[in-house]
Amino acid sequence: MTGSLHPRLRVWRDEDFPIFRTLHNDVDVGYWLGGVLGEDQARAAFSRILGRIDSHGWGMWAVLDDDGAPVGAAGLQPARDNLPFAPAIEAAWRLRRSAWGRGYITDVMRPILADGFERAGLDEIVAFTSAPNLRSQAVMDRLGFERDPAGDFDHPVLAAEHPLRRHIFYRMGRPIV
Repeated sequence: MTGSLHPRLRVWRDEDFPIFRTLHNDVDVGYWLGGVLGEDQARAAFSRILGRIDSHGWGMWAVLDDDGAPVGAAGLQPARDNLPFAPAIEAAWRLRRSAWGRGYITDVMRPILADGFERAGLDEIVAFTSAPNLRSQAVMDRLGFERDPAGDFDHPVLAAEHPLRRHIFYRMGRPIV
């Protein structure tokens, strides 16, 4: 799919890389993601995002503000292999700090999730965040994810003493129509 699922979403463009890089180098954003991305890591992530949408028609979209400028990323992606519930498809998002609290993610994730179930044919989508990240947990609740305490886990890339190591796990099954 080369179009958009929502007026506030579009495919990332090559010329968006500086915005993507700034987003992933922001300490406020990086704090919740386990750290900021270096230049090479950001380029690799950007390439994966562009490739996945090109090849599968789904992935991580650019989230646009009221002026049409990218302020974040939201979409679906394969969960990392080192996570206890892999293989799975996860819902993920990140926004620059100035865009937090404006409802962007709740707004754009609804059509992304619907597309994942309807067009991509997924049976389940998972979501997770660190235990202290109450904002993301509230988004997951608003979107209709169901909390699965049995799936909570310690993130394997974070040190035992890291304050964000414990993660809260959610699931969403294909809606019954």
